[in-house]
Amino acid sequence: MNTGNKSRIVVSEAHWKQLGFLKWSDPRQEFMETPPGVLALDCMVYFAKHKHDLYSRFVLVHAENQCPFADASVALTKVLCNIFRVGEPPIELAHEFIPLIVTNDEPFKDIFGVTIQLLFKTWREMRASVLDLEKVMVVVTKQILTLLQSSATLTTLDILKQKLFELTYKKIIEAEENSQLLDESVLKSKPVQELSEAIRPEIIELVKQERLRHLVEGATFPKIGRRGRDQLFCCRLSPNYKMLHFGDITGEQVPPLEALDKKIPVSEMKLEVGAACPHADKVRRGGGNQSLFSIFYEENEHLDFIAPNETVFNIWVDGLSVLLNRKMTSKAAEEDIETLLNMDLKLRLLDIENVTIPNQIPTIPKEPLDYDFFYKLD
Repeated sequence: MNTGNKSRIVVSEAHWKQLGFLKWSDPRQEFMETPPGVLALDCMVYFAKHKHDLYSRFVLVHAENQCPFADASVALTKVLCNIFRVGEPPIELAHEFIPLIVTNDEPFKDIFGVTIQLLFKTWREMRASVLDLEKVMVVVTKQILTLLQSSATLTTLDILKQKLFELTYKKIIEAEENSQLLDESVLKSKPVQELSEAIRPEIIELVKQERLRHLVEGATFPKIGRRGRDQLFCCRLSPNYKMLHFGDITGEQVPPLEALDKKIPVSEMKLEVGAACPHADKVRRGGGNQSLFSIFYEENEHLDFIAPNETVFNIWVDGLSVLLNRKMTSKAAEEDIETLLNMDLKLRLLDIENVTIPNQIPTIPKEPLDYDFFYKLD
């Protein structure tokens, strides 16, 4: 990709974007985390070769349903690695047995091929957007776990696909509503509340990373008081989160990072929102959008934004707040955190479904007078 030919770089970034990569300038970064590492790439290549028609359809419809094939594949591979304990020592006393794992030459990649179809199906059922990838993955994880924990005998990939597709998003929600896990007394019990507080930082970090991903992807905004061909500018965060790139554009498409000739060091930024923005009075007099924010840098320089809608406003203000080590204050961020937290709680508590959870920690009995005893197991 580093060819020195600007036109080729533009084509390459458009290609990576169509495939669903977030880090267009260097997609290799998507595979740095292990798991899943390059196993995710292997699964994507295997699926593209063996299910080429489906692969082409998933990539081509990305612009319509906004489901990023590459990012979704990496997330799904990580989920499958956790479910099947890839890279971990075997459990000698395990009770689960899945016949298709021992009858297929490439069981993991074949299961990936089925579950990526499930992911796209669930995405459509949830009417999800790019912001909802984590939420969709929580549902897909539950769909897979629900099937594996059932008594179904999975001898072929066709049976696996049939059984998974029967577990629609609607059925998962209905099961949740009928589950003891939705009982207020359970969710408000002291042990569950303590568990909730223990995993909350992890969920908050997940939402923060999602906001930063959108800043890296970039967005276009109208220029204040400008009309004509250069009435838009684009702003994007560098993949290392150190520089904010911006510049005038003539169309609505987000250009590559190299095409944005102005930069603001994140370390020098100051964020203002609403009435504190320099352009607030001008926009208010014109009866325009009130989703305003400004970035101050150097001494008296500032970059003024008018968000096209509340969603973009929340994403950018939250993301910029994260960069400045400030708390995300939008209602959307709070809702995302609570949604992911509740779903994560329910997944973690699946193994103790129908078990009464005590409100108080059980009393630890006193130690015996001596240890001169043994248990006879037969």
